Amino acid sequence: MCLPKTSVVINEVAWMGAYSYEGETASSAAKNEWLELFSDTAMNLEGWTLSAKDGEMTIMLMGSISAGGYYVLERTDDSTVSGITADFIYGNDGSGWSLSNSGEILILKDLDGNEIDRVDGSDNWKINGSEEIFGNNTSKETMQKSGSGWITAPATPKAENAETEQSEEDDTTDNEDEPEEETQQQEEKVVQAGFIEKKQFRADAGDDAVAIVGVEKLFEGKGYDLDGDPLEKGDFLWTFGDGGSARGKNVRHTFLYPGEYRVVFDVSSGVYNASDMITATVTPLPLSITEVKPGTEGFIELRNDSAYELDISYWGIGNGNLAYYFPQATHILPYLHLVIPYAISHIEFYSFGESLMYYPDGRVVDMMQYGGVTKDDESFHNINQSARLGIASPGSERFVARVAPSTVLNYESGVKNYGTVAGVQENNDIKNDAVEEIYKETDHTDRQIASVVPSGKSLYQHQWFWFAVIFIFALASAFAVFLQKRYSS
Repeated sequence: MCLPKTSVVINEVAWMGAYSYEGETASSAAKNEWLELFSDTAMNLEGWTLSAKDGEMTIMLMGSISAGGYYVLERTDDSTVSGITADFIYGNDGSGWSLSNSGEILILKDLDGNEIDRVDGSDNWKINGSEEIFGNNTSKETMQKSGSGWITAPATPKAENAETEQSEEDDTTDNEDEPEEETQQQEEKVVQAGFIEKKQFRADAGDDAVAIVGVEKLFEGKGYDLDGDPLEKGDFLWTFGDGGSARGKNVRHTFLYPGEYRVVFDVSSGVYNASDMITATVTPLPLSITEVKPGTEGFIELRNDSAYELDISYWGIGNGNLAYYFPQATHILPYLHLVIPYAISHIEFYSFGESLMYYPDGRVVDMMQYGGVTKDDESFHNINQSARLGIASPGSERFVARVAPSTVLNYESGVKNYGTVAGVQENNDIKNDAVEEIYKETDHTDRQIASVVPSGKSLYQHQWFWFAVIFIFALASAFAVFLQKRYSS
């Protein structure tokens, strides 16, 4: 028979199934059959057919095969061959078609019905009239094309076939000449291995991620070819679990609601495809400005009120006129503070002014307004939805405020965020002034913008004091007149 000249061949046949995986029965594993095609040139396989049992069952192929590539057909589902993505799944339509252990004739035809390749294994898989059975139902080694002939060797799905025959004799071979211990070791090795170690097309989505609601998150993925080299060209698709998607190895995505999302990274190149998944935990904004010390010896303090380590690369702080943005890979650990001194940011916070925290895109995410004269050891603290003057305590939850503060606290509406709760405890360490010591505890109340305004006027400096004096004087005068008229009458 003269076959059309083409490069696509039936390359490997696993008619015997495979070893059972953990939790799988041997009878179920025996149905894990698969076939493989190989081509040394790129070929569109749409409309091609692969039939068995002399046409009793026919598979209509789809897709394409790349130059030097492999096309794997798996029976029933994509879990038939562990770690390999099927190019085509057959027998999942209820047909229940399987490869008979007593042999089959496999025929590959192109779109026009031309016969491209034929494998006659109808006599117990003795290929094309050979006296030898190819493939082994005991060791689960497959039959593989080698040159113009066939060999029996450990399975190599989507990888180069073995060059020489590696299988043992078939089931009926007498092994009495081999040492019993050596034979047992060989059998154990085959059982443990299942498949030989092979190169795999692979996707890597990185580690699980933490994102903040409303803030862009960078996702960085990688693809690897069969040689383990980074894949530069291909189709890289991200799906983020919230209905969004993006193409590219490195992409950014903004989640609008908190929760946990399954993020999938899919890589395709030619006939090869691989996926990897990670979990993205999305949390409401857990960062806030907790303390500000004015002056060139001062600082600004931020707090992470979440259980996650947060990446704040390219976030910023500022005083309304100047801004400082954090370098790449800046992180805040869970439930801890980040103190940024003037020596690093070169942002001076004044006694009367505001401190701000920015998203990477420049939007203001938190703001604290204040005003008042501070002593050298004092700073502005955010305590239980209030901004108070107290002893500076950078990086600490400890707050010490003088009992007679020089400020009155007033809040204005602003950006919502997480705040703190105050608790009072006596302290005898600070001399010269009576003090109260407060240890801030994390709470999940909405905190507004803090504002501190100067006060501390004497009693007689207030307008209401003089109003009260005049009112009392007038009342006393009226009462005196009333008494005088009464006695006169």
